[in-house]
Amino acid sequence: MSDGHLVTAKVAVVPLPREGDGFARRLEHAGRLFAVFEVDGEPVVTDDACPHKGGPLSQGLVQAAVVTCPFHWYAFDLATGACRTNGQYELIRYPVLQRDGRWWVQIPPLKKISWSRLLRAHAKGSTADSQ
Repeated sequence: MSDGHLVTAKVAVVPLPREGDGFARRLEHAGRLFAVFEVDGEPVVTDDACPHKGGPLSQGLVQAAVVTCPFHWYAFDLATGACRTNGQYELIRYPVLQRDGRWWVQIPPLKKISWSRLLRAHAKGSTADSQ
């Protein structure tokens, strides 16, 4: 694997940037923003936008493997993605792997969801992915 991005079967495999002794807190790829956290020495990658109202999770407070959104204080368990504030929300965690001493994240293509599907899911109290 080179230092650049690798795309396999529509999944991009992207190297995680480093800052000093740790990982950069924010990653941009293909116009999308991701938050990178470190839990027990290993990276955890999620969307940067909080699933509640889109707050920047990369700017959130992290304590004991829980990130708290700086906008409305919704707290998410980084090990599972579960929201500790409201069970309706959950973080999407992207698979990470280590090769040749470097960490990489697997990013699937963005799913396009119609407004009607999104609104129907909201009315049912579910997510558009679960329909």
